[in-house]
Amino acid sequence: MIRNAVEVASGRLKSAWYRARGGRPFTPGYGAYKEERVRGVLDRGEFRLDSLPEGYGLDLDERIVEYPWLFAQLPPGPGLLLDAGSVLNFRFLLNRPTLADKTIYICTLAPERHSFWRQGISYTFQDLRRTCFRDAFFDQVVSLSTLEHVGLDNARFYTNGAPVERDPSGYAAAVREMARILRPGGRLYLSVPYGRHADHTWLQVFDTGMLDRMIEVFQPSTVLEHVFRYTPAGWRLSDRRDSASATYVDLHTSSAWQRGQPVAAESVACLALTR
Repeated sequence: MIRNAVEVASGRLKSAWYRARGGRPFTPGYGAYKEERVRGVLDRGEFRLDSLPEGYGLDLDERIVEYPWLFAQLPPGPGLLLDAGSVLNFRFLLNRPTLADKTIYICTLAPERHSFWRQGISYTFQDLRRTCFRDAFFDQVVSLSTLEHVGLDNARFYTNGAPVERDPSGYAAAVREMARILRPGGRLYLSVPYGRHADHTWLQVFDTGMLDRMIEVFQPSTVLEHVFRYTPAGWRLSDRRDSASATYVDLHTSSAWQRGQPVAAESVACLALTR
C-alpha cells in the first residue's frame, strides 16, 4: 500500500515535469503522464464507445483506447487469464478490481524490469507461437499491441539480444496457438495497429485482409470488433473503411512530429473473439 502510494506520487511529479517541458511524446516523463491519463479514464469511467469526449487522448498513443476498451469488455470474477505480450504488467493495471479474482499468467520473450510475483502473478518466457500450456487451459487471453511484432525484429525491446526474424505471417501462428489454449467459450481480446499495410521491420500495420486472416485462423463463435482512429480532435470510434489509409508514426526514429499528429498508430483495431 505504501509502495503504491509512493509510486503514484512519483508518477505525478514526473508527469508534471513532462508537461512543463512541453510534453513531446516518448521523451522522459511521457510514460508517467500516459499512466496518469489512463488511470484517470479508468477510475472516472470516461470511456464510452458511442461518445468519446472532444479531445480524448490528444498527444497520446493507442494505449489510451486499448486499455479502457479491454476493461470495458473483460468480465470481472474468477478465471485463468493469460496476458500474451505483457501489456498488463503494471501495478496500476494489475490492481484494477476487474482482475482482483483472476489467476494471471504473463507471457513474453524475456524478463522485464518489474515483476509482481508477490501479488501471485506467474511469469513465463516463451514464443507465443509455441507455448507450454495445455489445450483449453485459459478462460481469457489478452494480447494488446503484440501480434504486430510476432516474427519480426524484437531486439529493441530486450537487452539480451532477442533474435531478429523475418516472418511477417507469424501472427497467424500465434493466433492459432491462442485458440488452442482457450477453453470453449473463452475469449481472446486483441488489438493491432490498423490501416494501410506497412512493414517497419519491428512491427507491421495490419490491413483488412490481415484482420480477416486472424479471424479465419481463430474460427470464433462470435466476433466483437471496434476500430479507433486518431484525429486532430483526439481519438474517436471509426471503422475499417474510414481507417483503411491510416499509417504508423515511429517517434523513436523520427523527429518530424507536430501536435495534432498521431503519436504512434494512427488507427487501432480491437477484437474480442469467442472460442
